[in-house]
Amino acid sequence: MGWRYLYYTCGALVFVMSIARVTVIRFHETPKYLLCQGRDEDVVKTFQNLAQKYGRTCDLTVEQLEACGHVSSTHAKNHASLSEMLIHLRGLFATRWMGISTALVWFSWALIGLGYSLYYVFLPDYLTSRDAAAGDTSPYLTWRNYAITNVCAIPGPIMAGFMCQTKLLGRKYTMATGALATSFSCAISVTINIYYGTLYAYTVEVLPSAHRGTGNGVAVAFNRLMGTMSAIIGTFASTSSSVPIYVCASLLGVAAIISVLFPFETRSKRPI
Repeated sequence: MGWRYLYYTCGALVFVMSIARVTVIRFHETPKYLLCQGRDEDVVKTFQNLAQKYGRTCDLTVEQLEACGHVSSTHAKNHASLSEMLIHLRGLFATRWMGISTALVWFSWALIGLGYSLYYVFLPDYLTSRDAAAGDTSPYLTWRNYAITNVCAIPGPIMAGFMCQTKLLGRKYTMATGALATSFSCAISVTINIYYGTLYAYTVEVLPSAHRGTGNGVAVAFNRLMGTMSAIIGTFASTSSSVPIYVCASLLGVAAIISVLFPFETRSKRPI
């Protein structure tokens, strides 16, 4: 019954946070998106709300915005069509360096999807095998250690938030530090989320805004696909062996190298 309580608790927490996301934490569309959709009135309202929030004045009117002309679209008439998707995919590879950046971002998401998921698939059985070696095989001890491991992950994104804003590290080297430290360190739950948290932020910053939804969707798809692969590997591989831990370390070592090779550093720069 223990695992059911776990799912009930996690499901209830997600449900409450989903309600809070809709009713309490309200997000607004960016002016760039609204402008591309031809919603000039909403653009002006957004600027006025931002100005009011930060105690500034905004004299922009709808008439002034319309006088600047209209945004012409090169998109397909049907936004859910294959041709529309191809337009976005081509936009992600519009230049040589943008194509390299997009490919490396997608590869990073695939690596972290396999390495991160594989680690947590094997961790409970790995802890059980080590507890057995110590003479204690109780589920309580295994899941206590598992809980400690996950609680230790909480400071990771907070550390990443500070690290990626420093001039010395920026986004690229914060990810490299997190991935490299994870591959060597026993404090894996702290450092893995340094990499993961920074990759989340870096992805939306480095992808061109007109094609960001497609690029981000493909990245997450690669991540989830490799996460599914980890479950398949866990079904057929020996979960009591320490080999998967070393495989995770090697995957994250590759992720660290890729982080250094990213062609763009987005710290203190406007997203494209």
